Amino acid sequence: MTKTTIKKLEQLKKELKKVVKGRDKLIDALVLGIASNQHVLLIGKHGEAKSYLVENLAKATGLNYFASQIHQETIVKDIVGLLNPVKYREGEIDILKTKFWNSEILFFDEFLRGRSEFLDFLLEVMVERKTSKTLLGETKLPVISVIATSNPLTEEYNTERMDLALKDRFFAIISIDHLIADEANANTIHDILLDNATEVENVGLTRDELISFSEQAKQVNIDVDAVIEIFVNAYRDNFAFSTRFIKMFKHVCQCNALLHGRNEVTKDDFFEIGRLMILNRYEKLDEAKIENYVDEALIKKEFQSTVTKLREIDQILNNDDEDAVAVSLEKAVELIDETKDTYQTMPKRLRDKIDRLITNVEDAIRLNIDNPNIVTHELITKLDTERFKHIISSFINSRKIETKYLNYSDYRKIRKILSSIKYCEIKREKKMKYMKIKIYPKIDEAKSFKELENIKEILKGHNIYSAY
Repeated sequence: MTKTTIKKLEQLKKELKKVVKGRDKLIDALVLGIASNQHVLLIGKHGEAKSYLVENLAKATGLNYFASQIHQETIVKDIVGLLNPVKYREGEIDILKTKFWNSEILFFDEFLRGRSEFLDFLLEVMVERKTSKTLLGETKLPVISVIATSNPLTEEYNTERMDLALKDRFFAIISIDHLIADEANANTIHDILLDNATEVENVGLTRDELISFSEQAKQVNIDVDAVIEIFVNAYRDNFAFSTRFIKMFKHVCQCNALLHGRNEVTKDDFFEIGRLMILNRYEKLDEAKIENYVDEALIKKEFQSTVTKLREIDQILNNDDEDAVAVSLEKAVELIDETKDTYQTMPKRLRDKIDRLITNVEDAIRLNIDNPNIVTHELITKLDTERFKHIISSFINSRKIETKYLNYSDYRKIRKILSSIKYCEIKREKKMKYMKIKIYPKIDEAKSFKELENIKEILKGHNIYSAY
């Protein structure tokens, strides 16, 4: 049965991608949401196909579907139905029920506009799959997944920010950017404009199949210690997640593995679900940090120290404080040198991180190359001459002394000065009867930088100094 369900879920993705262009990751997340029996929140501006996508998800699954547009006046009766006046006159309590009661997918558009009464009702539905807040008393519901949407959480859209308790109920909170904001999506917009929207076909998923799939996923092997360590790492950065959320994370990782035909959660599952679930929970939590938490939890013990150092460096390398940047650069250069011999034996993701660190170091040095408080010659001497040859060359050029084009008389004035240079490198550039002198520091000669300072002052006195 599980293999059949997996085929249907994969077909469901294909059906949705026929009618909704440029949202493949979002579609994958929604399908994973119903496969794991979890709830999803989509945040984005109007006109980005949020409602259209959920409507087609319901059509393509064949599951019962209830949709409601939420506003500030929405009350529970609007969702569940009104009191049946005929039954009431007969002395019975009954409700003229809406589709809410027998739907497996519940869709609430702009749900954050709802009042606290509605949100309390919705929380019970999401957590307990039941409602006790109607005239019928406590009633079980067949809900597989609640899908909610919201405009961006800004004053412009008159929406409120969510507390962590509410965020906890959604397995994924997905921000949907405008397609046209990304140049890579220009062709997608083109396809949308030319597309004659195709109807999705019903893949015939049932509630029982989805419940069974979710239960079967609990048998997928997973490193529980790694799950705990991911959230311990987040906690160290003051991002605290509830036990409920951690348990949900474990289960969704298992569902994702099973959906891809695996009986064991791999590091790819951890990274994919880590980015999907943990992002958008806290304002200062970004993908790079999430990847660091997962890396620290998964990478072999012999590389743990490297991962920890990378994380510390990442946190301050882009700091505005000069001292912090200088310290971070020193640590980064030392780490790059430390890992030179073990680089080839590292896991690919860690090699990628080292490569990214090298790029960040290059960028930081270029940005601060004229600031001797940050980019010192001591720092440059520690750079690997192969990996950083362009940066070393840029640094030497930034520190060189260059004269004007000198006639013979001027040149004669400084010949004695040039002959006394011990630690720097001298280059001469001839042009017709004139000559320009360039004096470069030597990276491996600390004294050459002091010598340059002295020479510069002397040349200024002769009025033939050009640039430094």
